Amino acid sequence: ATGEAGATGVTGEAGATGATGVTGATGEAGATGATGVTGVTGATGIAGATGATGEVGATGATGVTGVAGATGATGPNVALTGFSAQRATTSVSASSQLGNWTVTNPYFTGTGFNTLTGDYTVPTTGRYELKAVISFSTTATISVAIGAGVNPSFVIRRTSPTVTDLVSGLFPVLDVNIALLLNLRTILGDASVTLTADVILNAGDVIGLFYVSGGLTIGLNIGGSAASGTVWSVHELT
Repeated sequence: ATGEAGATGVTGEAGATGATGVTGATGEAGATGATGVTGVTGATGIAGATGATGEVGATGATGVTGVAGATGATGPNVALTGFSAQRATTSVSASSQLGNWTVTNPYFTGTGFNTLTGDYTVPTTGRYELKAVISFSTTATISVAIGAGVNPSFVIRRTSPTVTDLVSGLFPVLDVNIALLLNLRTILGDASVTLTADVILNAGDVIGLFYVSGGLTIGLNIGGSAASGTVWSVHELT
């Protein structure tokens, strides 16, 4: 008969791990498989119906055109309401109205101007511009002084319906008193006087240009030596 098994012996210590073996060579890559057939493109879907066009909006009401303003009154025609004139040189020795005017081009006449007398009858009531330039020279060399009260001038004067001086200009006077050497008061041998004014005149007024001697007895050439030495004009202002 078999005897009883003896007791199991003690397990011995594990042996050391052996070295890793050499890695085997990589196998060749397998052949690439053939590309599959491209699938058929699907049919294009039917385009949807175009939507209906919206209704055109109503046109707005046209604005009301404003009423045209009234046309302003036509301004005065200066060729009719006024004049411009020139006169040749004349000699005077006493107060007098200046007449014998010329209104040929470049000067001009207008309604109401009397070239012979120099009277201008105002055609319409309004505001008027008056202008005059009067040159003069003495007819002889001045040999005497004039008195303190002698003040010659040129005047644009209204003669009707009432006499009124509208604008006047004194002659230039030399008035010197130098100690006991010289005491002299006299007009210049050649000079000019300029008159200008804006005035209201009424229809029917009569105006003229005058030389006022103011006590001067020396003879004068009104206009001096220049052909256009005396000019006078009147115009209605707009």
